[in-house]
Amino acid sequence: MSGVAGYAASMTSTLGGDGEVVGVGGVAVAPDLRGRGPARLVVTAALDHAHSAMFAGRIGGIRRGLARIPV
Repeated sequence: MSGVAGYAASMTSTLGGDGEVVGVGGVAVAPDLRGRGPARLVVTAALDHAHSAMFAGRIGGIRRGLARIPV
């Protein structure tokens, strides 16, 4: 595996209306691939997972997940 990232997604309500909030953390990339772009791919995958979960109606409270990209 070349990279992994954790995420948390939730719905929120503010004075401006309802919306989605996603936090990405714990991004890890294989040492030999650092500086070559896999972190960007892993963060994009985490955001895609969170986005899919929100639009699939699976957000009840906070949804947590893990996105991985292979070597």
